[in-house]
Amino acid sequence: MKRNVHTLQSTLDNERGTGLVSAMLTLSLLAIFGLVAAQLAVNEKRTSLNEFLRAGAVFAADSGGESAVAWITERNSPPPIVDFATKRIVAENATALGNGSSQNYDFDIAFQQMRPRVGYDLSHVDFVYDVDSEGRAGMNGKSNVGLLVRKLNRSGHQ
Repeated sequence: MKRNVHTLQSTLDNERGTGLVSAMLTLSLLAIFGLVAAQLAVNEKRTSLNEFLRAGAVFAADSGGESAVAWITERNSPPPIVDFATKRIVAENATALGNGSSQNYDFDIAFQQMRPRVGYDLSHVDFVYDVDSEGRAGMNGKSNVGLLVRKLNRSGHQ
């Protein structure tokens, strides 16, 4: 029995550093898991910011499209073409949305064609316009909206 106790004691004496090695290994693994969790949190925050800016840019571009449609429809006669090479009618640049944010938009309206409207006499003509609107939010958020707008006018208003 004495011999077994002596052997057990010598075995324990030889394993004094294993607790320290185990503790260091456990702390290293916990530190790696913590770094991975922190990196995931940073990436998630960056992704959510980009999504927020993209949504703001889409809303700004949509606002630009709505503004262009309102610009076309509030006129009683077709607007004159200012650039015959591109058939551009108007270009509105960098209109900021009034909500205190960094959102803004611009739009271009180009004349496409005139065509008779079905169901009307020949004195009524559809004027077809191509609207391109670009919305921006923040430094990197950008979105485009394209619309095809028709407005019925009397052909005598040309």
